[in-house]
Amino acid sequence: MFIFGIISLRKVKDMCQIGDKVIHINGGVFEVSEIKIMNYGFGDVKYICLKPHFVDPINKTLTIYVPFDKKDELIRPIMTRAMALEVIEKIKSIEPIWYNEAKIRKEKFALLLNSHEIDNICIIVKSLYVKQLELEENNKSLNLMDYDYLRKLKKGIEEELAISLNIPIEEVGDLIAKTIS
Repeated sequence: MFIFGIISLRKVKDMCQIGDKVIHINGGVFEVSEIKIMNYGFGDVKYICLKPHFVDPINKTLTIYVPFDKKDELIRPIMTRAMALEVIEKIKSIEPIWYNEAKIRKEKFALLLNSHEIDNICIIVKSLYVKQLELEENNKSLNLMDYDYLRKLKKGIEEELAISLNIPIEEVGDLIAKTIS
């Protein structure tokens, strides 16, 4: 498995001020809208409330509640501009990985995803993208699980790069294509 090991974004300690932009483990850029104490029957718990930075027409009112004591596991700061440019440069050299058995692939990809490292997320996306291209040559497509992973993670990376590079999200794909070609 190829892991850059350079792009480490796990430092969440100083993050979590209202207005901060963060990445949720399930992908996508979110903004900290508030930090509050709530009780869901298990006593008072401090939560970080996240709203999507890019409004999703389907989930206009989406709010994610992250327990403050779980923030290091569930959210991370957005990469800097320098990190974003480095990630784009390294995408070309990523070696795709593939496990033919869906259950094993799901487990391995989940381990990469749960690392919270952008380089590992790029490994998943490139692996799925390359497999998608291979399948399309034979008039086939990714299974639903793989397709959903690819769609969700690609969207999350594009959102994060757009914020990090201060460019419209629509330009991210072209920038990546231009950089790696």
